[in-house]
Amino acid sequence: MENENENTEEKKEFQKFTLDGVSYKTTLTKKWLAHKPYVERDPGKIYSFIPGTILKVFIKDGQKVKMGEQLLILQAMKMDNVLTSPVLGVIKKLYVAAGDKVANKQLLVELEGEIVATKKEKKKKPVKK
Repeated sequence: MENENENTEEKKEFQKFTLDGVSYKTTLTKKWLAHKPYVERDPGKIYSFIPGTILKVFIKDGQKVKMGEQLLILQAMKMDNVLTSPVLGVIKKLYVAAGDKVANKQLLVELEGEIVATKKEKKKKPVKK
């Protein structure tokens, strides 16, 4: 019986990974192997978060914007949602105009320039080593 257990363990493919400085050796499920990898969000790209209609556009290509400045109004489900700039920068490309209907997760505005830390990142204190 011991030999059978050893043979089944040898057939399993173990994966090594390091998490917080600790190395682990484990098997991964098919579901885990098939998952989409995490892609960090680009703060310079603004997407719609719900399908709706663009009511008003406050910006144009090449315009400088401050963090928190109003970019456009997206009307969805009878509510007006004001989308603001998450960064300090310049409008690289505006993909919509007033009256356009937009889908969920559609790219609306692309910004370039200085990326300002978010409120959460500002609160984090540096770790002394």
